[in-house]
Amino acid sequence: MDTQAGPLMFTSVLSTLIFYHVWMDTQTGPLVFSSVLSTLIFYHVWMDTQAGPLVFTSVLSTLIFYHVWMDTQAGPLVFTSVQPSLILYHVWMDTQTGPLVFTSVLPALIIYHVWMDTQTGPLVFTSVLPALIFYHVWIDTQVGPLVFTSVLSTLIFIHVWMETQVGPLVFTSVQPSLILYHVWMDTQAGPLVFTSVLPALIFYHVWMDKQAGPLVFTSVLPALIFYHVWMDTQTGPLVFTSVLSTLIFYHVWIDTLRLVH
Repeated sequence: MDTQAGPLMFTSVLSTLIFYHVWMDTQTGPLVFSSVLSTLIFYHVWMDTQAGPLVFTSVLSTLIFYHVWMDTQAGPLVFTSVQPSLILYHVWMDTQTGPLVFTSVLPALIIYHVWMDTQTGPLVFTSVLPALIFYHVWIDTQVGPLVFTSVLSTLIFIHVWMETQVGPLVFTSVQPSLILYHVWMDTQAGPLVFTSVLPALIFYHVWMDKQAGPLVFTSVLPALIFYHVWMDTQTGPLVFTSVLSTLIFYHVWIDTLRLVH
């Protein structure tokens, strides 16, 4: 350590355990690994002793640990500071070895802010748990609209939203509207309700282009929104395919005529 002749290599579990306790007592500096073997040895020792969280101080050690963790599958990878989260994220983006899964709110919040700052690519979820965590984090921070870039993440989010019912689902681009429509048609979870003119207009153009089937309204609010959108754009005749939607639209139309006149 005094002469700095080279990296510190461990050759047995005993020597690693001895060094670990010595390092913890003296706190001379960060623990840096220079081979896969020493990292794997230290990881098993740390798992056994449970002395505290494992903190990385360089890209190399994080990359080594990540591959070791992927191989051993000992459990979820939990971060305790912004630095290792940022390091692992860039490592994961470069290697693309598999999906990034979060197990608590803290790392999800950390990686989200990191992702917003770096803007390296879309954030894709592969399970319900991280999507639910991210959603609550996003609702708390309110940094901007939530935009989806794949069918899988949208499908996960819609099921999460249906279960939590925290508020209306608002779209900000054509792609997620189209995705949700197909998801809704497949799952039949309930009626599709719009809460603003923009998503209604987006959905209408998407529907006109795709011609997936008739457009049926199940409440007064989306019918009223659609009517005003249709009146403004004048893209074509409005055709109903059921008694319910016709009846709803008729009452909406009668009410609006009274307001106008």
